[in-house]
Amino acid sequence: MAGYSRWAKSYDTTFNTLIATEEVYSLDLLDSRAGATALDAGAGTGRIALKLARRGWQVTAIEPNPGMRAIAERAAAGEDLPIRFVNTSLEDAIPVESAAFDLVVCALTLCHVANLTGAVSEFTRAMAPGAHLLITDVHPDFIAAGMPTQFVEGGKTYHLPNEPHTRDDYLQAVAGAGLSLSAVWDVPGNKVPGGFQTEFMRENFSAVNFAMIVLAHKAR
Repeated sequence: MAGYSRWAKSYDTTFNTLIATEEVYSLDLLDSRAGATALDAGAGTGRIALKLARRGWQVTAIEPNPGMRAIAERAAAGEDLPIRFVNTSLEDAIPVESAAFDLVVCALTLCHVANLTGAVSEFTRAMAPGAHLLITDVHPDFIAAGMPTQFVEGGKTYHLPNEPHTRDDYLQAVAGAGLSLSAVWDVPGNKVPGGFQTEFMRENFSAVNFAMIVLAHKAR
């Protein structure tokens, strides 16, 4: 997606309320997972892949955008972290082995993937028995309320296209792939951690779900 190539330059240096909120709710989930191998599907600039690799996970990171992937690759090389990077879309079959990963993470990505069911099915194929899947995303309710993915550069706001997925679409994709839901969090604007709240959010989206976090697991 061309928009992410433009955004890549400032992605890690500009405060992002969604990322801040998502991390408050999801990083403890990552820290509590046990295993050796992890797949970061839609790795972006490496935010999750780097965290996992620093903890000793063997990480494969999928990121189709060259600008984002280049930043992640440089960061991994700078820390001598042996992350395997894969350049492929999540719209198709992903080139990883079946039953190979103890953890699959897809953070803030599926709202841009048309084939949601296919992507979750591929994640499930890649998961080892007993593995966990963590999905985070901007909540479909927030997008439906007129707030697409966007960023500001040089005083200009750029909107990135989002797929019209619903909350049920995500949950049905997970269930349809044969996974069991462990937990679902719908985080409304008024539950954004206090230090991250903005006046704009409080006035316009206090009761609108802002972030969604889904944790599921595969049977042993």
